[in-house]
Amino acid sequence: MRRLILVIATITLFLFGFARNGDAGEQDFTLANETGDDIDSLYLSPTEAYDWGDDVLGKEFLGDGHSIEISFSHGEHECLWDFMVKDDEGNSVEWDSIDLCQYSTITLHKDEDKVWATFE
Repeated sequence: MRRLILVIATITLFLFGFARNGDAGEQDFTLANETGDDIDSLYLSPTEAYDWGDDVLGKEFLGDGHSIEISFSHGEHECLWDFMVKDDEGNSVEWDSIDLCQYSTITLHKDEDKVWATFE
């Protein structure tokens, strides 16, 4: 009986993990902040859209040296996205037409006043 319960539990955990992966969007990515500054806001928008929508970070911020997982629903099919980050002083930087189906990690860097991103 104990072995049967163990087998059922193992199968359940396997199926749960498989279902969770099925919920992930192809556009999911990790945003890493290596700028030396905190990121106060993050906005994402399909390239074809005309507005930014809501701040993805909400009331949180992304501290220097930290990263955040950005997840999309599996029903999202758009690959090209624009994104904008803002610091707590309202300074912003934008990137256009980033193929999130191609990259899994975006790292933000800063050298003096120049901010750039690397895509992996």
